[in-house]
Amino acid sequence: MHNQYDEFTLKEKIEKELPSALEIDVEIDEGNAVLTGVVDSLAEKEQVDEIVKRFPDVNSIQNFLIIAIDKNINDKELKEKIEEELLAFGANLLHLSVNVDSGTVFLGGVVREAKIKENALDLIARIPGVAGVYNHLRVMH
Repeated sequence: MHNQYDEFTLKEKIEKELPSALEIDVEIDEGNAVLTGVVDSLAEKEQVDEIVKRFPDVNSIQNFLIIAIDKNINDKELKEKIEEELLAFGANLLHLSVNVDSGTVFLGGVVREAKIKENALDLIARIPGVAGVYNHLRVMH
């Protein structure tokens, strides 16, 4: 494999592509990108992964980004926020259940279409304080 960039240049190129509001440190070691820092949501963590994957000289990614958990928001409040966002989203959700444990969301229920399931997961991942999502949504046939 021919490397397009040396490690320092690759690090600079990746950091330039990352949203400037994010405080992320990138280290490159023999094609392995090591990401450290803090992000506000699961969606931001996943977005950083997607950006780094675009660089052909990156062979692997170790994403050690930490999702900031607002200590002022407890699991009950986070659950209420998620339910509120899902209602506002207008998803046609049947028998939906949302449980939260230390910022990790456990989502269950039935949806009418796969796209609704995907959109609901994207919406939840963007909510600050969500550290992870276990998706147990089923698509009704």
